[in-house]
Amino acid sequence: MEKYEKKDKSSLYKGVARRLYQMGSFIPSWLFQSYAKRNVTELLRLKLQMGRLEEATDLSLDYIQTLLSGKGHECFGLSSTLLSKSSSVCFPYSIIDVLLSQLQQASKKEESYCQMYHSLQNALKNYLRTVKQVSENVVAIKNGRS
Repeated sequence: MEKYEKKDKSSLYKGVARRLYQMGSFIPSWLFQSYAKRNVTELLRLKLQMGRLEEATDLSLDYIQTLLSGKGHECFGLSSTLLSKSSSVCFPYSIIDVLLSQLQQASKKEESYCQMYHSLQNALKNYLRTVKQVSENVVAIKNGRS
């Protein structure tokens, strides 16, 4: 697929992954890894749309951890992370917010979703706390130079 997909695009990946999900299959790890590297936000949205709440939660947790630690950034095609001194990073807040809402609804029927909800909610709180701290530090450094 790498051969046929345009650079910085993921429509072929999305089409193949969607079709596999519609057939009730899992996507193979090579496809998952390549798709996550090209467009992790789209992959997360697709998992959510297809009702793959556990997979979407795992992907969200991995992505948040990568943004916070910087470890594994190449798996998501990131050139920078939250703690790096380079440009900003994309964070799919609205998708994760919808995922949290769906996990909360699902937890009323099945207890395992409750644990996923709390894990993701805690990771999001930690991420937002870190974003605030990093932002305040950047502003303080910039104001100190003025």
